[in-house]
This record gives sequence, C-alpha cells and structure tokens, in this order.
Amino acid sequence: DISMNHLIRMKKEKLSGFTPRLNALNVENTLNRGFSITTDESGRIVKSINDVEINTSVKTRLSGGVITSTVTKKEKDNGKREN
Repeated sequence: DISMNHLIRMKKEKLSGFTPRLNALNVENTLNRGFSITTDESGRIVKSINDVEINTSVKTRLSGGVITSTVTKKEKDNGKREN
C-alpha cells in the first residue's frame, strides 16, 4: 500500500533526525569534547565541592580513561579556601 509505505518513510526520516541529538548527549562524545565526570569514593557523582572532603580520593573519568586523585584543598568560587 502506497500510503503505508509513505507513512513508514516519514517515520524513518523523523527517527533519523534524532540521531544527531542523541549523539550530542552520548557520554563518550561529551568526554571527547573535554568534559569529565568525577565521582567520590562511593561512586556518587561529585556535583559540588561540598560533596567531597579533604584527604579523600576521587575518580575523574575523561576521554580515554580515569584519573584517581586525592583532594588536597577546596576553593569556593569566591576564592575562599577551605582546608
């Protein structure tokens, strides 16, 4: 049926339009753009300096691997140092 084939073709075109958007949200592609994901010792994502303490380990996932670091100081955006 021509109308069914047309409908299927339209749906395929619509779905293919989502591909660039989904690729932009892909974690690996985000890491490749220079972003990273840092987690605490329990594996929770670090969203704020308040999520970690001095002398604790964090893991930072980057493009190509993971870096393990120890928090030696925390500095708020206003330049106030916490240690």
